[in-house]
Amino acid sequence: MRAEGVAALAPQIAGLARKLFARLYGNQDNRVSLQEVKHSGILRKLGQARSDAEEKEVFETADTNRDGVLSRGESFAFFNGLMQGSPEILVLITMLVANDPDPASTSKTVLKPP
Repeated sequence: MRAEGVAALAPQIAGLARKLFARLYGNQDNRVSLQEVKHSGILRKLGQARSDAEEKEVFETADTNRDGVLSRGESFAFFNGLMQGSPEILVLITMLVANDPDPASTSKTVLKPP
């Protein structure tokens, strides 16, 4: 899939970003902490980080208001941007969201570390 094709999928990408956010915030507070991101392993699964330091760096980049958590908007902007920029990441996130159970059915972060 070419980048132009990814841009044509904007509504579907937005839906995936919302679903991914819902699966990341394990304590249901509508915010994603660095600990929740690390626990999920999402940045490593997507090839965005290989170490704890890289996870922290990427998280801090996504945390645009510097409050130590990702709001729904920050998370949406970050993952939407990743998917818009990379067909491979779009496919990976699609697979992760499709293969994980509904977050309402569990009280823990659903995306398991690799």
